[in-house]
Formats: sequence, structure tokens, C-alpha cells
Amino acid sequence: MKKVSLKICGITNSQSIKMAYKNKIKSLGFASNNLNGPNTATDKKIQILIKECKNYKIESVLLTQYVSLDKLVKQIDFTKPKTISCSYHFDKKELIAIRKTFKKLRIGIAVNPENFNINYLKSIKD
Repeated sequence: MKKVSLKICGITNSQSIKMAYKNKIKSLGFASNNLNGPNTATDKKIQILIKECKNYKIESVLLTQYVSLDKLVKQIDFTKPKTISCSYHFDKKELIAIRKTFKKLRIGIAVNPENFNINYLKSIKD
């Protein structure tokens, strides 16, 4: 049977990173404080935690809300995640601009059942 690869989100402190490492978790999510919720952090805190993840060879994922493309680029450049999970509001042209700016960055799109839009996913597919 294959092992399930988990990503744990809402990491806000160093102790959680160490616990994840001890339990062989390979991916951790950091929620920007521009999102609503209890487990968010400032960009400065996320930057520090992502640096720590690199020491443990843990993948870092930045979860962020829809902001302007310029703000998102600055946030990515500052926090330096391996992957982002961003809002479905970014169009294909904006996603391409992110890709050109951060060649190794993986991009995920966060959707929810209330706002699921198959046409949007088709529009960014290629």
C-alpha cells in the first residue's frame, strides 16, 4: 500500500516544524495573515519559519488571499516558499508573470465548492 503524503497547514511556530520533522511530514503550509482564521502569521514570521523548514528539508507552502499581482510577487520574494496556494482570482496572464518571475515556484490554486468554476480552471490549464 502506498504511503499518503500529508501537508499540514496553519503552522505558526518552530515547535510545530520540529514535530513535523520528527513525524516525517514533508510539507507544511503557512497561512498569511491576509487570510481570515486563527492560524495565520505575518510575512516576517512566515519568512523565519520557511527558513527553518529548509534546515529540515521540509517543503513550504504559502497560502495567501487575493491581492494585487505586485503585492503577491513581493510577498513571495520576501517569504521564499517552494509552493504557493493562491486565490482563483488570478488570470492566466498573471500566473504566467508569476511563473516567469519565480521559475522554480510551484503554483496551486485554492478553490472552494461554493465558488468552483470549471471555466476558470480550463482558462488557466495550459
